[in-house]
Amino acid sequence: FGDNNNTSDEEGFAGQEIPALNYYINFGFTTQYGGGGQDAFFKIIQNTGAHVASRYFGGPGWADAAHDGFFSTLNGIFLAGRTNSVGAGGFDAMVIRTSSFSPYNITWQRIIGSANEEEFFAMKEVPAGGVICVGYTTGLGAVGEDIFISRILLNGTVSWSRRIGGAGNER
Repeated sequence: FGDNNNTSDEEGFAGQEIPALNYYINFGFTTQYGGGGQDAFFKIIQNTGAHVASRYFGGPGWADAAHDGFFSTLNGIFLAGRTNSVGAGGFDAMVIRTSSFSPYNITWQRIIGSANEEEFFAMKEVPAGGVICVGYTTGLGAVGEDIFISRILLNGTVSWSRRIGGAGNER
């Protein structure tokens, strides 16, 4: 996220090539910038390695992270992961959409969770509009860890969320 001379921690979890723009976009967390310990981030670089744009998202919590994301020419940048800076407690699943005109402007942010843990690890844009996010939950009626899936519309409305699991751990 920062330069090569910093003493902070960064971890990248996902990336995407944007061939039409000759860019790459990466998602993860950084401890160099932001409001707390770990903050979720995206960074856009040219195919030459030159910095184009970057933004962190986080607050006073110690573990905000973007585990997945993508760039959509028409709809902006989407990130999915976790936060403990806001929400119901523990880790809560987090989805952020930025403006298609400026990646620095947040269009909306959705936090989905319980007093236990919810976290998204993957997301995909769906043809009908919006995103599907997949992760896990230890709350919302789960016994152990259960698969957690949510559909979020382009306007940020959570269309539905489902927990899938039995007596064991599903993740």
